This record gives sequence, structure tokens and C-alpha cells, in this order.
Amino acid sequence: MNRRTMLMGLVTGSGVLVQPSLRARASDPALEPLQRPPVVEPVKMADPISYFEFAGPDAAGLARFYETVFGWKTAPGPFPNYLSVAADAGAGLAGGFRQEEKAERVLYVRVADLDGAIAKVVAEGGRVLIPPTLVPGVVHFALFEDPQGNRTGLMK
Repeated sequence: MNRRTMLMGLVTGSGVLVQPSLRARASDPALEPLQRPPVVEPVKMADPISYFEFAGPDAAGLARFYETVFGWKTAPGPFPNYLSVAADAGAGLAGGFRQEEKAERVLYVRVADLDGAIAKVVAEGGRVLIPPTLVPGVVHFALFEDPQGNRTGLMK
């Protein structure tokens, strides 16, 4: 066992990083400088996910579940049988709970050009479920299904 192997054993065995002095490294080729992985900058989404919805037969029951489990605070939303969740001071996403016969969840992607995004969806094999729709004072949105059946919303 050379000195490098022994030192590496000390690192993993005790959890304490032991590095020889610079003089010891220069005089012993077995003690190469420890390599650090390169710093990777996070990649930002061009069009970020900015809203979510959970749906089910009992919107109020869904809201109570998530309030109890995660401490989310809900308030009556802009539509009947709809409860809204506000983002927490810049952390997390805003969202809502809506009443539908079938359970589902939908993520909404914020885009600058709603019509252009829908054109790309169709060009790539997606299916438009709700064309660009303006709900005055609330949102301008569309809903599509990707080629594998995932429903996704777009909002401007």
C-alpha cells in the first residue's frame, strides 16, 4: 500500500480529509493534488414551469389533504369549485385545485408567445385540447396533450 492509498483510506474510513503538506506532495509523486470536480452551472429553463393544478372529484378535499400534509394555504379561486395556492415569498409555484370527474395534474409553462408555442406543439405531434383562451383579468392560457398523453398547460 502506497501513501496515496493509505491517505485515501483515511479519508473514507474516518470521514476526515487528510492532505499532506505541499512539500510532501512535491517530493512524492504518489501524492498528486486531490482533484475537485468541475463546478457545473445550473441550466435555466427558457420557458419555466410557473403554475400547477391538481384535479379530482372533490377539489375541497384535495386542498385539505395538501394543506394538512404540506401546510399549503388555499383560498377560494376565480372559478366555482376552484381553490388557489399562492407561492411562498418566491419559493415554490403558485397553483390550484379544481373539481373534475377524473384525477389529474397539469403543469403550466409560461411562454411569451402563446400562439407560437401552440404551433410548435402541433408541429411536434402534440394535440391541442384547449386553444389559446383569454380569461379576462385572470389568465391567457392553452392546454395540450404531448405525443405520449401528458396534459400540459401554457400561460402567457
